[in-house]
Amino acid sequence: MDQNHKQSLLWLDLLRGLAALVVMAGHLRSVMFVDFESLLSPGLPEKAFYFVTGFGHQAVIIFFVLSGFFIIRSVHQSLMQEKWTWRVYFINRLTRLWTVLIPGLVLGFFWDKIGLALDPTYEVYTGIVDHLVYFDPNGKLNLFTLLGNLVFVQTIFVETFGTNGALWSLSNEFWYYIAFPLIYVGFRTRKALWGVVLGISIIVCFDYFALDNATHPALYFGVWLLGGIAFWLSSRLSAVQHRGLYALLVALLLLLVLAGIRGKSLPVLFNDYSLGLVTMLLVALLSSLEMRLSLVKITASFLSSISYTLYVVHLPLAVFCSAFFFEQRATFTNGSVGIYMLVFAIILFYAWVVYFLFERNTDRIKRLLLRH
Repeated sequence: MDQNHKQSLLWLDLLRGLAALVVMAGHLRSVMFVDFESLLSPGLPEKAFYFVTGFGHQAVIIFFVLSGFFIIRSVHQSLMQEKWTWRVYFINRLTRLWTVLIPGLVLGFFWDKIGLALDPTYEVYTGIVDHLVYFDPNGKLNLFTLLGNLVFVQTIFVETFGTNGALWSLSNEFWYYIAFPLIYVGFRTRKALWGVVLGISIIVCFDYFALDNATHPALYFGVWLLGGIAFWLSSRLSAVQHRGLYALLVALLLLLVLAGIRGKSLPVLFNDYSLGLVTMLLVALLSSLEMRLSLVKITASFLSSISYTLYVVHLPLAVFCSAFFFEQRATFTNGSVGIYMLVFAIILFYAWVVYFLFERNTDRIKRLLLRH
Protein backbone atom coordinates (compact mmCIF):
# COMPACT_ATOMS: atom_id res chain seq x y z
CA MET A 1 0.00 0.00 0.00
CA ASP A 2 1.48 3.37 -0.97
CA GLN A 3 1.97 6.14 1.58
CA ASN A 4 -0.73 8.40 0.11
CA HIS A 5 -3.32 5.62 0.40
CA LYS A 6 -2.31 5.03 4.01
CA GLN A 7 -2.84 8.73 4.65
CA SER A 8 -6.28 8.66 3.01
CA LEU A 9 -7.39 5.73 5.16
CA LEU A 10 -6.73 7.87 8.22
CA TRP A 11 -10.12 9.48 7.60
CA LEU A 12 -11.73 6.08 8.00
CA ASP A 13 -9.61 5.53 11.12
CA LEU A 14 -10.97 8.79 12.51
CA LEU A 15 -14.53 7.78 11.70
CA ARG A 16 -14.04 4.40 13.39
CA GLY A 17 -12.47 5.99 16.47
CA LEU A 18 -15.24 8.56 16.82
CA ALA A 19 -17.87 5.81 16.46
CA ALA A 20 -16.25 3.91 19.35
CA LEU A 21 -16.36 7.04 21.51
CA VAL A 22 -20.04 7.57 20.67
CA VAL A 23 -20.90 3.98 21.65
CA MET A 24 -19.06 4.33 24.93
CA ALA A 25 -20.61 7.74 25.69
CA GLY A 26 -24.10 6.35 25.12
CA HIS A 27 -23.60 3.24 27.21
CA LEU A 28 -22.05 5.21 30.06
CA ARG A 29 -24.95 7.64 30.12
CA SER A 30 -27.48 4.79 30.02
CA VAL A 31 -26.00 2.95 32.99
CA MET A 32 -25.16 6.07 35.02
CA PHE A 33 -28.20 8.33 34.48
CA VAL A 34 -31.95 7.86 34.76
CA ASP A 35 -33.94 7.73 31.55
CA PHE A 36 -34.83 11.05 29.93
CA GLU A 37 -38.53 10.34 30.47
CA SER A 38 -37.89 10.32 34.23
CA LEU A 39 -36.66 13.93 34.26
CA LEU A 40 -39.07 16.57 35.53
CA SER A 41 -39.17 19.63 33.27
CA PRO A 42 -35.74 19.08 31.66
CA GLY A 43 -33.96 22.22 30.49
CA LEU A 44 -31.82 22.78 27.42
CA PRO A 45 -28.59 21.39 29.00
CA GLU A 46 -30.35 18.15 29.95
CA LYS A 47 -31.93 17.82 26.50
CA ALA A 48 -28.61 18.48 24.79
CA PHE A 49 -26.76 15.97 26.98
CA TYR A 50 -29.25 13.17 26.40
CA PHE A 51 -29.47 13.95 22.68
CA VAL A 52 -25.72 13.97 22.08
CA THR A 53 -25.17 10.75 24.04
CA GLY A 54 -27.97 8.88 22.30
CA PHE A 55 -26.32 7.76 19.07
CA GLY A 56 -24.77 4.48 20.24
CA HIS A 57 -26.84 2.23 17.98
CA GLN A 58 -26.21 4.43 14.97
CA ALA A 59 -22.47 4.29 15.67
CA VAL A 60 -22.65 0.49 15.46
CA ILE A 61 -24.27 0.80 12.02
CA ILE A 62 -21.31 2.93 10.96
CA PHE A 63 -19.00 0.26 12.39
CA PHE A 64 -20.71 -2.38 10.23
CA VAL A 65 -20.17 -0.37 7.04
CA LEU A 66 -16.51 0.26 7.91
CA SER A 67 -16.00 -3.40 8.77
CA GLY A 68 -17.52 -4.46 5.46
CA PHE A 69 -15.24 -2.04 3.61
CA PHE A 70 -12.03 -3.34 5.17
CA ILE A 71 -12.89 -7.06 5.14
CA ILE A 72 -14.30 -7.13 1.62
CA ARG A 73 -11.35 -5.06 0.41
CA SER A 74 -8.95 -7.54 2.01
CA VAL A 75 -10.68 -10.61 0.53
CA HIS A 76 -10.88 -9.06 -2.94
CA GLN A 77 -7.23 -7.98 -2.98
CA SER A 78 -6.06 -11.41 -1.79
CA LEU A 79 -7.99 -13.07 -4.62
CA MET A 80 -6.68 -10.62 -7.24
CA GLN A 81 -3.10 -11.20 -6.08
CA GLU A 82 -3.70 -14.97 -5.98
CA LYS A 83 -2.74 -15.01 -2.31
CA TRP A 84 -6.08 -16.14 -0.91
CA THR A 85 -6.06 -19.03 1.56
CA TRP A 86 -8.57 -19.87 4.25
CA ARG A 87 -5.75 -20.60 6.69
CA VAL A 88 -4.25 -17.10 6.44
CA TYR A 89 -7.69 -15.52 6.50
CA PHE A 90 -8.75 -17.36 9.67
CA ILE A 91 -5.47 -16.61 11.42
CA ASN A 92 -5.81 -12.92 10.58
CA ARG A 93 -9.43 -12.67 11.68
CA LEU A 94 -9.25 -14.79 14.84
CA THR A 95 -6.00 -13.21 16.00
CA ARG A 96 -7.52 -9.79 15.53
CA LEU A 97 -10.66 -10.76 17.48
CA TRP A 98 -9.25 -12.98 20.25
CA THR A 99 -6.20 -10.87 21.16
CA VAL A 100 -8.64 -8.38 22.68
CA LEU A 101 -11.71 -10.51 23.37
CA ILE A 102 -10.02 -13.08 25.63
CA PRO A 103 -8.57 -10.52 28.09
CA GLY A 104 -11.76 -8.47 27.68
CA LEU A 105 -13.92 -11.35 28.89
CA VAL A 106 -11.61 -12.01 31.85
CA LEU A 107 -11.54 -8.34 32.83
CA GLY A 108 -15.31 -8.09 32.43
CA PHE A 109 -15.75 -11.05 34.79
CA PHE A 110 -13.52 -9.28 37.33
CA TRP A 111 -15.40 -5.96 37.21
CA ASP A 112 -18.81 -7.65 37.32
CA LYS A 113 -17.92 -9.79 40.32
CA ILE A 114 -16.46 -6.83 42.21
CA GLY A 115 -19.44 -4.66 41.28
CA LEU A 116 -21.99 -7.26 42.36
CA ALA A 117 -20.16 -7.63 45.68
CA LEU A 118 -20.01 -3.84 46.10
CA ASP A 119 -23.65 -3.03 45.33
CA PRO A 120 -25.87 -5.86 44.02
CA THR A 121 -28.91 -3.55 44.27
CA TYR A 122 -27.67 -1.11 41.62
CA GLU A 123 -30.37 -0.95 38.94
CA VAL A 124 -28.19 -2.25 36.12
CA TYR A 125 -27.08 -5.27 38.17
CA THR A 126 -30.67 -6.18 39.05
CA GLY A 127 -32.12 -6.01 35.53
CA ILE A 128 -35.24 -4.19 36.72
CA VAL A 129 -34.99 -1.57 33.95
CA ASP A 130 -36.44 -3.05 30.77
CA HIS A 131 -34.02 -1.55 28.26
CA LEU A 132 -31.01 -2.38 30.46
CA VAL A 133 -31.71 -6.10 30.83
CA TYR A 134 -28.98 -6.79 28.28
CA PHE A 135 -26.47 -5.51 30.86
CA ASP A 136 -27.81 -7.63 33.73
CA PRO A 137 -24.96 -10.02 34.67
CA ASN A 138 -27.01 -12.41 36.81
CA GLY A 139 -26.90 -15.93 35.38
CA LYS A 140 -24.54 -14.76 32.63
CA LEU A 141 -21.16 -15.12 34.34
CA ASN A 142 -20.88 -18.89 34.00
CA LEU A 143 -18.34 -20.91 32.01
CA PHE A 144 -20.86 -21.95 29.35
CA THR A 145 -21.73 -18.34 28.52
CA LEU A 146 -18.04 -17.40 28.57
CA LEU A 147 -17.15 -20.13 26.06
CA GLY A 148 -20.15 -19.22 23.91
CA ASN A 149 -18.96 -15.63 23.67
CA LEU A 150 -15.45 -16.84 22.95
CA VAL A 151 -16.64 -18.74 19.88
CA PHE A 152 -19.07 -15.98 18.84
CA VAL A 153 -22.40 -17.69 19.40
CA GLN A 154 -23.68 -15.03 21.79
CA THR A 155 -27.22 -14.00 20.76
CA ILE A 156 -27.52 -17.41 19.00
CA PHE A 157 -27.09 -20.08 21.69
CA VAL A 158 -26.00 -18.03 24.71
CA GLU A 159 -26.44 -14.48 25.96
CA THR A 160 -23.72 -11.85 26.00
CA PHE A 161 -21.27 -12.36 28.87
CA GLY A 162 -22.03 -10.53 32.12
CA THR A 163 -22.80 -6.84 31.75
CA ASN A 164 -21.07 -6.69 28.37
CA GLY A 165 -24.14 -6.40 26.18
CA ALA A 166 -22.04 -4.66 23.50
CA LEU A 167 -20.61 -8.05 22.50
CA TRP A 168 -23.76 -8.83 20.49
CA SER A 169 -22.25 -7.13 17.43
CA LEU A 170 -19.11 -9.31 17.53
CA SER A 171 -21.28 -12.34 16.90
CA ASN A 172 -22.80 -10.64 13.86
CA GLU A 173 -19.37 -9.55 12.63
CA PHE A 174 -17.77 -12.98 12.99
CA TRP A 175 -20.44 -14.81 11.01
CA TYR A 176 -20.33 -12.13 8.33
CA TYR A 177 -16.57 -12.78 8.16
CA ILE A 178 -17.36 -16.44 7.48
CA ALA A 179 -20.35 -16.04 5.18
CA PHE A 180 -18.99 -13.37 2.84
CA PRO A 181 -15.80 -15.08 1.63
CA LEU A 182 -17.72 -18.34 1.16
CA ILE A 183 -20.14 -16.51 -1.13
CA TYR A 184 -17.59 -14.26 -2.83
CA VAL A 185 -14.88 -16.86 -3.42
CA GLY A 186 -17.54 -19.24 -4.71
CA PHE A 187 -18.77 -16.70 -7.25
CA ARG A 188 -15.30 -15.52 -8.28
CA THR A 189 -13.74 -18.95 -8.82
CA ARG A 190 -16.91 -20.76 -9.96
CA LYS A 191 -15.25 -23.87 -8.50
CA ALA A 192 -16.81 -23.66 -5.07
CA LEU A 193 -20.46 -22.84 -5.64
CA TRP A 194 -21.21 -24.94 -2.57
CA GLY A 195 -19.67 -22.06 -0.64
CA VAL A 196 -22.33 -19.70 -1.97
CA VAL A 197 -25.06 -21.98 -0.65
CA LEU A 198 -23.25 -22.46 2.67
CA GLY A 199 -22.58 -18.76 3.13
CA ILE A 200 -26.20 -17.81 2.51
CA SER A 201 -27.33 -20.66 4.76
CA ILE A 202 -25.17 -19.32 7.61
CA ILE A 203 -26.91 -15.95 7.50
CA VAL A 204 -30.38 -17.50 7.19
CA CYS A 205 -29.77 -19.89 10.10
CA PHE A 206 -28.21 -17.14 12.21
CA ASP A 207 -31.28 -15.00 11.65
CA TYR A 208 -33.61 -17.90 12.45
CA PHE A 209 -31.90 -19.03 15.65
CA ALA A 210 -31.11 -15.55 17.01
CA LEU A 211 -32.21 -15.29 20.65
CA ASP A 212 -33.26 -11.68 20.17
CA ASN A 213 -34.60 -10.27 16.92
CA ALA A 214 -33.06 -6.92 17.87
CA THR A 215 -29.72 -8.21 16.56
CA HIS A 216 -31.20 -8.41 13.03
CA PRO A 217 -28.42 -10.62 11.59
CA ALA A 218 -29.75 -10.71 8.01
CA LEU A 219 -30.70 -7.02 8.00
CA TYR A 220 -27.31 -5.93 9.26
CA PHE A 221 -25.52 -8.23 6.82
CA GLY A 222 -27.04 -6.05 4.12
CA VAL A 223 -25.67 -2.97 5.91
CA TRP A 224 -22.28 -4.68 6.25
CA LEU A 225 -22.23 -5.43 2.51
CA LEU A 226 -22.66 -1.71 1.83
CA GLY A 227 -19.02 -1.46 2.92
CA GLY A 228 -18.15 -3.62 -0.10
CA ILE A 229 -20.00 -1.22 -2.39
CA ALA A 230 -18.05 1.61 -0.76
CA PHE A 231 -14.83 -0.22 -1.67
CA TRP A 232 -16.03 -0.67 -5.27
CA LEU A 233 -16.97 3.03 -5.46
CA SER A 234 -13.73 4.26 -3.88
CA SER A 235 -11.57 3.49 -6.93
CA ARG A 236 -14.12 5.12 -9.23
CA LEU A 237 -14.32 8.28 -7.13
CA SER A 238 -10.58 8.64 -6.57
CA ALA A 239 -10.15 10.73 -9.73
CA VAL A 240 -13.16 13.00 -9.09
CA GLN A 241 -12.21 16.61 -8.48
CA HIS A 242 -13.32 18.43 -5.33
CA ARG A 243 -13.69 15.16 -3.42
CA GLY A 244 -13.18 17.05 -0.16
CA LEU A 245 -16.19 19.26 -0.87
CA TYR A 246 -18.34 16.26 -1.77
CA ALA A 247 -17.21 14.47 1.38
CA LEU A 248 -18.19 17.51 3.44
CA LEU A 249 -21.64 17.62 1.84
CA VAL A 250 -22.17 13.89 2.46
CA ALA A 251 -20.98 14.34 6.07
CA LEU A 252 -23.63 17.05 6.52
CA LEU A 253 -26.20 14.70 5.01
CA LEU A 254 -25.06 12.05 7.50
CA LEU A 255 -25.70 14.48 10.36
CA LEU A 256 -29.15 15.19 8.94
CA VAL A 257 -29.97 11.48 8.81
CA LEU A 258 -28.70 11.01 12.37
CA ALA A 259 -30.85 13.90 13.58
CA GLY A 260 -33.86 12.47 11.75
CA ILE A 261 -33.37 9.06 13.35
CA ARG A 262 -32.96 10.52 16.84
CA GLY A 263 -35.96 12.77 16.29
CA LYS A 264 -37.98 9.70 15.26
CA SER A 265 -39.30 11.57 12.26
CA LEU A 266 -40.13 9.91 8.93
CA PRO A 267 -38.84 6.42 9.84
CA VAL A 268 -39.37 5.35 6.23
CA LEU A 269 -36.69 7.88 5.26
CA PHE A 270 -34.46 8.02 8.35
CA ASN A 271 -33.49 4.50 9.44
CA ASP A 272 -30.58 2.07 9.67
CA TYR A 273 -30.46 1.49 5.93
CA SER A 274 -30.50 5.16 4.98
CA LEU A 275 -27.74 5.70 7.54
CA GLY A 276 -25.83 2.80 6.02
CA LEU A 277 -26.22 4.17 2.49
CA VAL A 278 -25.01 7.65 3.42
CA THR A 279 -22.12 6.15 5.40
CA MET A 280 -21.27 4.06 2.33
CA LEU A 281 -20.95 7.22 0.21
CA LEU A 282 -18.91 8.98 2.87
CA VAL A 283 -16.53 6.02 3.28
CA ALA A 284 -16.06 5.80 -0.50
CA LEU A 285 -15.12 9.48 -0.66
CA LEU A 286 -12.95 9.56 2.45
CA SER A 287 -11.00 6.46 1.41
CA SER A 288 -9.37 8.44 -1.41
CA LEU A 289 -8.97 11.72 0.48
CA GLU A 290 -5.61 12.55 2.00
CA MET A 291 -5.46 13.83 5.58
CA ARG A 292 -3.16 16.83 5.92
CA LEU A 293 -3.47 18.26 9.45
CA SER A 294 -0.93 16.70 11.83
CA LEU A 295 -3.14 17.06 14.92
CA VAL A 296 -6.03 15.33 13.17
CA LYS A 297 -3.67 12.56 12.03
CA ILE A 298 -2.48 11.98 15.59
CA THR A 299 -6.07 11.96 16.87
CA ALA A 300 -7.22 9.58 14.14
CA SER A 301 -4.34 7.16 14.76
CA PHE A 302 -4.86 7.13 18.52
CA LEU A 303 -8.64 6.71 18.47
CA SER A 304 -8.50 4.06 15.77
CA SER A 305 -5.77 2.08 17.52
CA ILE A 306 -7.82 1.71 20.70
CA SER A 307 -11.30 1.61 19.10
CA TYR A 308 -11.75 -2.17 19.13
CA THR A 309 -10.35 -2.52 22.64
CA LEU A 310 -12.53 0.36 23.83
CA TYR A 311 -15.61 -1.29 22.35
CA VAL A 312 -14.89 -4.66 23.97
CA VAL A 313 -13.88 -3.53 27.47
CA HIS A 314 -15.80 -0.34 28.27
CA LEU A 315 -19.18 -1.61 29.52
CA PRO A 316 -18.27 -3.71 32.59
CA LEU A 317 -16.07 -0.90 33.92
CA ALA A 318 -18.75 1.70 33.12
CA VAL A 319 -21.33 -0.24 35.15
CA PHE A 320 -18.87 -0.80 38.00
CA CYS A 321 -17.95 2.90 38.19
CA SER A 322 -21.62 3.90 38.09
CA ALA A 323 -22.39 1.57 41.00
CA PHE A 324 -19.30 2.83 42.85
CA PHE A 325 -20.23 6.52 42.61
CA PHE A 326 -24.04 6.27 42.89
CA GLU A 327 -26.48 4.17 44.89
CA GLN A 328 -28.89 4.27 41.97
CA ARG A 329 -28.77 5.87 38.54
CA ALA A 330 -28.24 9.61 38.84
CA THR A 331 -30.27 12.62 37.79
CA PHE A 332 -28.72 15.40 35.74
CA THR A 333 -26.73 17.78 37.96
CA ASN A 334 -23.39 19.55 37.66
CA GLY A 335 -21.92 17.02 40.07
CA SER A 336 -23.21 13.93 38.28
CA VAL A 337 -22.09 15.27 34.89
CA GLY A 338 -18.67 15.94 36.39
CA ILE A 339 -18.47 12.33 37.57
CA TYR A 340 -19.61 11.22 34.11
CA MET A 341 -16.71 13.11 32.53
CA LEU A 342 -14.30 11.66 35.10
CA VAL A 343 -15.44 8.09 34.42
CA PHE A 344 -15.31 8.78 30.66
CA ALA A 345 -11.64 9.71 31.03
CA ILE A 346 -10.95 6.71 33.29
CA ILE A 347 -12.44 4.31 30.73
CA LEU A 348 -10.41 5.89 27.91
CA PHE A 349 -7.20 5.47 29.90
CA TYR A 350 -8.18 1.93 30.88
CA ALA A 351 -8.82 1.05 27.22
CA TRP A 352 -5.42 2.44 26.26
CA VAL A 353 -3.73 0.31 28.94
CA VAL A 354 -5.52 -2.83 27.73
CA TYR A 355 -4.63 -1.91 24.14
CA PHE A 356 -0.98 -1.42 25.13
CA LEU A 357 -0.84 -4.79 26.87
CA PHE A 358 -2.72 -6.81 24.28
CA GLU A 359 -4.07 -5.35 21.02
CA ARG A 360 -0.86 -3.64 19.93
CA ASN A 361 0.74 -7.12 19.82
CA THR A 362 -1.80 -8.43 17.31
CA ASP A 363 0.50 -8.25 14.28
CA ARG A 364 3.32 -9.94 16.22
CA ILE A 365 1.03 -12.82 17.17
CA LYS A 366 -0.16 -13.13 13.55
CA ARG A 367 3.40 -13.38 12.29
CA LEU A 368 4.23 -16.07 14.84
CA LEU A 369 1.18 -18.14 13.88
CA LEU A 370 1.75 -17.73 10.14
CA ARG A 371 5.28 -19.14 10.46
CA HIS A 372 3.90 -22.54 11.49
